[in-house]
Amino acid sequence: MKAKPLTIDTIYNGFNFENMENVVKNSHINGLPDKFIMAAGRPDRTKRFDILLKAYAKSLSKEEYKLVIFGEGKRTSNLKRLARELNIEDNVIFAGFISPLLPVFKYASLYVLSSDIEGLPTVIIESLVSKTPVVATAAGGVNELLSGDLNQYVVPCGDIDALSEKIDLALGEPPTVSSQNVAYLDYKIVAQRYIDKAEELK
Repeated sequence: MKAKPLTIDTIYNGFNFENMENVVKNSHINGLPDKFIMAAGRPDRTKRFDILLKAYAKSLSKEEYKLVIFGEGKRTSNLKRLARELNIEDNVIFAGFISPLLPVFKYASLYVLSSDIEGLPTVIIESLVSKTPVVATAAGGVNELLSGDLNQYVVPCGDIDALSEKIDLALGEPPTVSSQNVAYLDYKIVAQRYIDKAEELK
């Protein structure tokens, strides 16, 4: 459009946390391990599940917690082979595609995001709403979601040792999390931002 804006403002997508929390509260899913670490997404080159597997293999937590990866794609076979090479194939479950995924989060002890590239990851929001702690790489908007005390669980992209260390830390001393950590994304607050902006422009 060749427009040159005088100002730029960001208004996030809104989330109905009340509805999300009700889904989580009323969900019942069978067949999951008693204690597990969770990751999800299409296993492509940006999600870096290879980094996650290597970090999990180094972690002390693998003796107690299974790793469950949700999602499917053409790289799944490569990841299964890597799990065998790392001698963790008995500890890793490739659960395939599940929809909706939100009800699963509350059963996990930890969600791990190992991506190189992200936008504003909805999976982190869903995990926090489910009161499940998150360890993540500093991809995209991760630092915006895991701010304050939770920022200590954000590691550089591709850093296997740091990811492994934070996995053990988060499981050993789990932080308390909830939708309050991302309260600014509540759809009512976001709607008010649009109203305020419209009044300002008027």
